[in-house]
Amino acid sequence: MLRKKVLATMLTLILAVSLAACGSGSNSAPAASSSGSSSATSSSSASGGAASEAPKSNYPEKAITFLVPSGAGGGIATMPTTIAKVLSDLNLVTQPITVENKPGGGQVVGTTEFALKDVGNDYKLMITSTPFVLNYIKKEGTATISFRDVTPLARMQMDYEGLAVRADSKYQTLQDLLDDLKADPSQVTFVGGGAPGTLDHLNSVLVADKIGVDISKLKYVA
Repeated sequence: MLRKKVLATMLTLILAVSLAACGSGSNSAPAASSSGSSSATSSSSASGGAASEAPKSNYPEKAITFLVPSGAGGGIATMPTTIAKVLSDLNLVTQPITVENKPGGGQVVGTTEFALKDVGNDYKLMITSTPFVLNYIKKEGTATISFRDVTPLARMQMDYEGLAVRADSKYQTLQDLLDDLKADPSQVTFVGGGAPGTLDHLNSVLVADKIGVDISKLKYVA
């Protein structure tokens, strides 16, 4: 019960930030969630020594759509589905919340469509993750839309990466692995669930780079 209350409180705060931003009347850019966080701020003007109150927002007044630039079943696809269910079950949002999947190109298809077609649409929010940033800045990336073309509202979840080996591996400590990487990075193959440029790939790259290994010689299999 306590866990449910804590989750409900967290979701309420997150949604409050998102809805405050959406209902602010600014239609200059679409909204998106990202790995960054934001806070809602307000200002009041004084008239005759008394602060005037901003009109109360009735948002949302119709259905909300979470756009997910990946297929169903993945991490960022599961998260908005879970949030929608909790918000509905706890009656925190009475309007319908749907999830629209738009996979393709490592999030490029969905994020591009969102940024170009949903400008000013406060009832469609995009749920995205690391590839949205990386596909734009990496040399072989195909994205024409960047994180600068949307408005981040809130960090919705955080993932932790881990390195694991078989129980019978010769690597029994991280130092064992690092020693081999330093000696010859090409003799170690990293395997991850994501394509190059995703967190799984960065997990191996950042470890190697930290100890001074030439990351161009790393072997990674998606």
